[in-house]
Amino acid sequence: MSPPTLSEEYAELMAGNEGRYLFIPQPYSQLHPGVVGYFDHNGLWHTITDICVKGDPESESLSSFERDLELKPTQSTQWNFRTSGKDAENSFGLSAGLSGALSSAPVDVSAEAKNKSSSSGKAALITEQLVKTDQFTKAFNSPIHKWVKNNANAFVNGDHEYDIKKYGLWAIHTTWSTPECAITMQSAHGRDTRVGAEIGATGIAKMGASGSSLSNLQAKNWSTYQAPDVSAENNVFTVFVESNDKVQGEEKGLVVSVGGSYFKLSKRVFSSKHELKEKFVASLPIKSSDGKAPKGEAEGNDEEEFDFDCEATIGLSEAEQKEEEEIEQQEEEKRRQALLQLKEILMDSNLDSAQKEAEVKKVVEENRDVLGDKFSFV
Repeated sequence: MSPPTLSEEYAELMAGNEGRYLFIPQPYSQLHPGVVGYFDHNGLWHTITDICVKGDPESESLSSFERDLELKPTQSTQWNFRTSGKDAENSFGLSAGLSGALSSAPVDVSAEAKNKSSSSGKAALITEQLVKTDQFTKAFNSPIHKWVKNNANAFVNGDHEYDIKKYGLWAIHTTWSTPECAITMQSAHGRDTRVGAEIGATGIAKMGASGSSLSNLQAKNWSTYQAPDVSAENNVFTVFVESNDKVQGEEKGLVVSVGGSYFKLSKRVFSSKHELKEKFVASLPIKSSDGKAPKGEAEGNDEEEFDFDCEATIGLSEAEQKEEEEIEQQEEEKRRQALLQLKEILMDSNLDSAQKEAEVKKVVEENRDVLGDKFSFV
């Protein structure tokens, strides 16, 4: 089994903190709540669509995201540093706070050699600036799970088929960003982790010798990053970047961690006739007046369809997870009631076929949010 990439190892080491940490910070303009895409082998983000931008999913041959999403007021906190644990604090001079790590004192060679011989990896992030948290006000994971699954085949048939199959798919609901930071890692696999700083990423500038106090860390094998054109008046920062089709609004620095849902592609085999329309009707214990099964049980050739399995949901507090579960229960009950309505309509002998079709369409449209886009009667 091959070792994890540097980005994967760093994320695993920092998993005890908020969200999924990024070995190479990404510009907020490209990575923010509402974007759906993937991280490549180097840990760089690639946006496929932004569900908060009207018409953007449709431009990628995906269905629109029907929920209205709003961001909570941005929260600002002072992190100073985050580490993978006590060993990392000791190794990187953070046991007494930022002053030890930021000092210009030479590296203790004997201590460094001892740390490198350890079989376990260590990682840390430092930022002297405020960290801003951006997150949606409403529950996100339940509706995004349904939307991603409903669009599985469209994702695979799009321009990113190879990358989605290889890297999976992320839907982002939370970001933590800051205008500048320093990152270091001692790999458990004996690799030179400084190569991460050499990978180019649009909108990220490596600090020079005349940069902030974090630039002193470069001599200690830290990678230092700074968003361009940072205004730090009163600890408020905004970075303005060139806009493009996938960039909306103003920049908020560099994203150092994300929260969201991660999906892996899977393959299913269905009959060509068995969309939800046929699956539902065929499951009903009824026959039409001629004794034959209702429309929907027609045989079809088996063919492959794709689906997504949610592998992880990251970045939710216990309260937010509970809220998600409550919403999921409410939606499941709504879906159950809708299916009962459809069953009653189809079994109503007082309705002719045209009336049944009209009533079914009405119920389906009224409950589209819980039945999904694939549920249709034609």
